Amino acid sequence: MVTVYNSAMLEKIYAFIIDKAGYINDMYGIDPKVFLIMSVVLIFPFYYSIYRLIRALSSRNKKKFVFWGTSFLILAVVPYVYILFWGHNLPWYVYIIIAFLVMNGLYSLIRKIRKKVLAGRSYREKPN
Repeated sequence: MVTVYNSAMLEKIYAFIIDKAGYINDMYGIDPKVFLIMSVVLIFPFYYSIYRLIRALSSRNKKKFVFWGTSFLILAVVPYVYILFWGHNLPWYVYIIIAFLVMNGLYSLIRKIRKKVLAGRSYREKPN
């Protein structure tokens, strides 16, 4: 009896999501499936670029740091660039939300790098 209720509830939720996705596609010209696929596919290279960026920073390799930093920024922004370039009739607050998400990503990266660098320095400065 419980599974029938859960199944009906899931079908309603699925129908609601499909309805909203169709509305977004019709109203703004953005396919939510494309945005989701881009976000999911790029998550692994995104985190790998953070790993390599921190590694380049700890080894003080400026060329690799610039390369992986640029890679990180590009991977972080690509799904939102899709919204900006292919979306139309977007409300003004969407641009603010996108800017906030990009700035939040940059802030998180800087905070993470500083923490790793400070942890590396304190480890190196300890006497043996």
